[in-house]
Amino acid sequence: MRSCNILILFALCVLVNLFFNTLATSAELIEPSRTLEAEPETTGRLTVLSEPPGLKITLDGDSLGKTPAFMVEVQEGVHTLRVKDSQTDIYVKPGKTLKISLHKDEFILIPVKEKPVEEEPATEVTTEKPVTSVATPRDPIQQKVDRDRRQSQQRWQRFIDGSSPARIF
Repeated sequence: MRSCNILILFALCVLVNLFFNTLATSAELIEPSRTLEAEPETTGRLTVLSEPPGLKITLDGDSLGKTPAFMVEVQEGVHTLRVKDSQTDIYVKPGKTLKISLHKDEFILIPVKEKPVEEEPATEVTTEKPVTSVATPRDPIQQKVDRDRRQSQQRWQRFIDGSSPARIF
């Protein structure tokens, strides 16, 4: 009986020792796998709209699908955007959104409302179309066509950015 009590006491000591050793080893600090500092963004977002919708979009020769395309992740830098048969160069800044629309074969940059930051503009757009000189007199019919085109573009831009007074019931 005495040897049985000694054996039970020995087993109890071993179990208590194992329990406390396990607690001590699990209480060690673990190094963090991530930091709270944000890594610098290297991508921006691109939204492409068109009138009519459903036109094929390519960016630097790679297909992005059809319009409308919303918030597509794009690497920062200069890219060649092609919608149907029209092409333009765009500049995407990291962490910024570039919204662009093709309306009557001309690209329109749509301003994106973001938090006001005192920086340079978020995007730049250049087109491949030649710029006509203002000093050259033009045909009155061509002037009317140009004026109508500008007004149509302005209406489209107001519709896209939501500032149009027109309402659909």
